[in-house]
Amino acid sequence: MKVKILGIGGFGNIGLPFNSFLINDHVLVDAPPDILQSLYRESVRLDDIDTVILTHYHGDHYFGLPFLLFQSYEKHKCLTIAGPVELRSKVREILSLAIAPDHPYVDWCLENMVFREIDAAAHLKWADGSWMQFARSAHSIETYSILAGEGNDELQPLFVSTSDTRWDPALKALALQGPRLLLCDCNGEGFGGVHLSPDEVANYLLPLVGQQASLVATHVSREMPEKYRQFPYGTLEFASCGEVFNL
Repeated sequence: MKVKILGIGGFGNIGLPFNSFLINDHVLVDAPPDILQSLYRESVRLDDIDTVILTHYHGDHYFGLPFLLFQSYEKHKCLTIAGPVELRSKVREILSLAIAPDHPYVDWCLENMVFREIDAAAHLKWADGSWMQFARSAHSIETYSILAGEGNDELQPLFVSTSDTRWDPALKALALQGPRLLLCDCNGEGFGGVHLSPDEVANYLLPLVGQQASLVATHVSREMPEKYRQFPYGTLEFASCGEVFNL
């Protein structure tokens, strides 16, 4: 499994590309406002993308969807779009706001895209043998963390991404599933905030991750201070745009 980081910034960041990543070159997770810039900057072929996963409906995760789908409209290419409840109406709303409710692009997308609503019981699978499951995040709106793997072993994810979440003991269960890569929302500071912080990740999750696994922070507000690259954060990595993990 290949995971490519496209952006690392959270909602309130200062100049970083917004958070998104690509799995196996064809599954895009989240479509932030600058998604086209990130895809072109990282030399991603838009024709290779067949699925867009929306973890939730905050602007830094899906406000780029109208511009991404317009590329598909111009090429008459259909995509699968997956996201939480009310997916189709959310897509209609944002496409209508982006251009006009009566533009033919809106109806074309609604008629030709494949919509898959996700919840904690959802399971997606692709022809390359990769699969994806979901876990509810502790966030202000319905949000899903991602568990992804390959082959028939659907109890052993290779990759887990926590999406937006505050600290919740349920995150320990995700870490204990033994992913090779655990990608963590790390937009918070200290303890008990709206988002996970480096302190919470280092104290609660780092001790659970095996030596063969990588614990990587993303969805940050700025380049992280040097203190987070020292003990006790020493093995907590911070994602970089364009970074690729081969699992």
